[in-house]
Amino acid sequence: MRPHAEKLIYSAFFLSGFAGLGYQVVWTRVFALGLGHEIPALLAVIGAFFAGLALGAWVWDRPVSISKNPGYWYSCFVVAAGIWSLVTIPLIPIAIDFINSILGPTPSPFLLWVMAFLVPMFLLLPATSSMGATLPAIERLMAQRRQHHQKALPGLYAVNTLGAALGIMISIHLMLPRLGFQNSIYLMAVADVVSGLIVFLTMARGLPVPDTEEKTATKLLVANNDKAASKKRKQPSPFITPPSGFAKSRIYATLFCTGVLGIAYEVIVIRALVQVLENTIYTFASALFIYLLGTSIGAGLYHKFLNQHKDSQALLTNLLLALSGFCLLGIIGLSQAHSIYGMGTAVWGRSFSGALFSEIFLAGIVFILPTLVMGMIFSLLAQAARHEKGGIGEAFSVNTLGGFVASPLFGIILIPFVGLKVSVLIVSIGYLLLIPKLKSIRIGYAVGLVPLFLVTAPLNLKLVTALPGGRIVDYQEGILASVAVVSDSENHLYLKVNNQFIMGGTDGAVSSRNMAALPILMHPKPEKVLFLGLGPGVTMGAASVFPHLEADGVELVPEAIKFLPYFDEVNYQLSQQPKLNVIQGDARRFVKTSLPVYDVIIADIYHPSRDGAASLYTSEHFQAIKNLLQSRSTLTGEASGLFCQWLPLYQLDLKTLKIITRTFLQVFPNTTLTLANYNVITPIIGLIGSLQPLTLDHERLASRLKEEHLREMLEPASLFGKETVFLAHFLAGPKTLEKWAGEGPLNTDNLPVVTWEAPKANYEKIDRWGVRNLDELMKDFAAYGKQMYPEVKMDPEKKEAYLTRTRRMNQARDLFLKASIKAELEEDLNSSIVMLLQSTALASEFDYPYDILIKLGIAFMAAEKPEGPILLRALLEANPNRGEAARILQMHAPAAP
Repeated sequence: MRPHAEKLIYSAFFLSGFAGLGYQVVWTRVFALGLGHEIPALLAVIGAFFAGLALGAWVWDRPVSISKNPGYWYSCFVVAAGIWSLVTIPLIPIAIDFINSILGPTPSPFLLWVMAFLVPMFLLLPATSSMGATLPAIERLMAQRRQHHQKALPGLYAVNTLGAALGIMISIHLMLPRLGFQNSIYLMAVADVVSGLIVFLTMARGLPVPDTEEKTATKLLVANNDKAASKKRKQPSPFITPPSGFAKSRIYATLFCTGVLGIAYEVIVIRALVQVLENTIYTFASALFIYLLGTSIGAGLYHKFLNQHKDSQALLTNLLLALSGFCLLGIIGLSQAHSIYGMGTAVWGRSFSGALFSEIFLAGIVFILPTLVMGMIFSLLAQAARHEKGGIGEAFSVNTLGGFVASPLFGIILIPFVGLKVSVLIVSIGYLLLIPKLKSIRIGYAVGLVPLFLVTAPLNLKLVTALPGGRIVDYQEGILASVAVVSDSENHLYLKVNNQFIMGGTDGAVSSRNMAALPILMHPKPEKVLFLGLGPGVTMGAASVFPHLEADGVELVPEAIKFLPYFDEVNYQLSQQPKLNVIQGDARRFVKTSLPVYDVIIADIYHPSRDGAASLYTSEHFQAIKNLLQSRSTLTGEASGLFCQWLPLYQLDLKTLKIITRTFLQVFPNTTLTLANYNVITPIIGLIGSLQPLTLDHERLASRLKEEHLREMLEPASLFGKETVFLAHFLAGPKTLEKWAGEGPLNTDNLPVVTWEAPKANYEKIDRWGVRNLDELMKDFAAYGKQMYPEVKMDPEKKEAYLTRTRRMNQARDLFLKASIKAELEEDLNSSIVMLLQSTALASEFDYPYDILIKLGIAFMAAEKPEGPILLRALLEANPNRGEAARILQMHAPAAP
């Protein structure tokens, strides 16, 4: 084989690695969109992919190994994989609908696992089995060059894995964000076809096909009667092409176990890293890139320096010892992950690129040394399994099956049960138990290593941090995430997921309850409500104060449900409410398979930059919700269904908000934007879509806001009996929103642009992000003109006076928000006080500006500042309907002589 031909074949296998990992990324995400993001569904799809690879490698190992033209086999395999990947584009949606028709909204974990594994496995099998067969085929092709003998595998494995490593970065950063899932499959299919053509054309140019090295060696032995060589062949090393028996079984057992332990280490490290890093799609890409890169470099180093090592058992022993130690050192690195990541951001900055470099740097610290050795060990063992009629495919198959077992074994069972640190110890000890050849010094090393580590290593890998002045109340490493209940210095409790996302708590209950009250009160006659996402349950718990109302709540993370009782004081003891039903499951699948019984659907806050959250903002998901509401309307005869999507204005940039709003408006043209709270630091906004133009009955709304059973919930929000304050929460109607969102891309299942765009701004950690966003949003709405929405139905004779009150209330609201924003951004207290006084003078029923000013006046009086009496007199003049200012002035008035 000419040198340039060899380079072409290496480049072909590089392309195959690039395409193979790309398929895995796309198929896993597309199936998750339809089947759900529960861990059984995710692992089942990945397992189906691995099972296909293993089956193809095992079945085709012998045929390609005994063939005189393995290059042609390789070409057929990669072209078949590319063609079938195109077939999956129309087939996957059909398969997902079939699975969901069987699963329903609340399937058992066992049924979910079985269906999510079997259907994808059979659907993807023609492609995945072809991919699995490429390694033995191309290895035999390269081995036909005499001077390579059977030593071609490490180099090929290194190149293929390097293609996969670069493929993950190209896919996540360039290909998928620009092309989407479907067009990316087209491109990867082209890569596969090009890979096959390269090898086919190389073979067609007359590549010599000599006998395999085993047959050649045998002929030489017979011809020369080389007794020494003959004796050596009769007594092979157990790890160099053993003919049969224990040695072969031992090799396969070691391959299987290293497959289990290698993927287990990956799962453990990523689960730990997401508690420190940003937990975006880029975070997972960076970690997987380093894992694959290290494996590729390790195989390359083995190919270059260790391929001719004479004592394979001794080499394997040393490698396993090193790998065991490196895994233990990984715990040290993980325990210092916050510091290491902070060092990275200090060097590269808090920009998007700087944060990515920092994530790669941290992943390199904990991954690079173990994965280097993993690449070497697989190369050694796979070559040891090689024989005249195959072996490479069998070795790859067994190792892949081990990786398939690792994810559920550690992700579902061991990590939640024993924790991250003990799981790493299990991996480390597992590598020690695989050592085939022990000497006294190595026995002492192995025996002493673990106890020494147990004494010196951190006691745990709970990377979650408490809030300033607080503590960690409870913590659990769950199947999907690490979840904690933490407190702050005032003993407020919060639910914290993966140490990055605070999902609410005992503080801020007013805002969370408003997130339920606003959409429910807008519906003329709600009977059943669906909550998508629970957090600490405060929003769903608020539904319990509405008599005759039933509700279902769907929460993906099981540990969040388990921790609900910690928040009983604010969630109305949600877990004990008979009318409120909590369901653990995936929101998307639940909506698609649920019965049409819901009048109002409320989606809680999903952090847009978190990996997987963008799927809950796609047009397909919004359309599924609309279909559910329309089906309900068909049954009741009233098109009054409402859907409210809450958004954290303090956790996303306005570009991402425009994408989500534009997507929402495409499905729900009748949409209003509302504020859940008047907190400018952490503003929460909601998009409320209706099936028809939204009209509120004034008399009905005013009556409901005076219902006594709602007093406890509505009074803290200044809503009890105040319909103008209620309507002041609405900032913009559909015409204003349409102008503001403008033209641009939509967030779809095929191209979830929010997945790629939302993290970019989040990495920068912009100071006072919520305040700045709210300020810009209000300026934009003012520039586009304000629309009085929703429409209010009332007596025409009273409407003009009502509209006047409403306009004054909206002006008071705007002044209040502007004053709060100015105080935060410009720290101009005097100007803020003037605007707050104007606000309370415009609308005496609006309590927020008065409450702030009265607290400020009390503070001034306590400090004996002259501004105190001045402020209180101005407040008394602005709003004489409330008597607090007068009482305080009277208390501090000088006594009569």
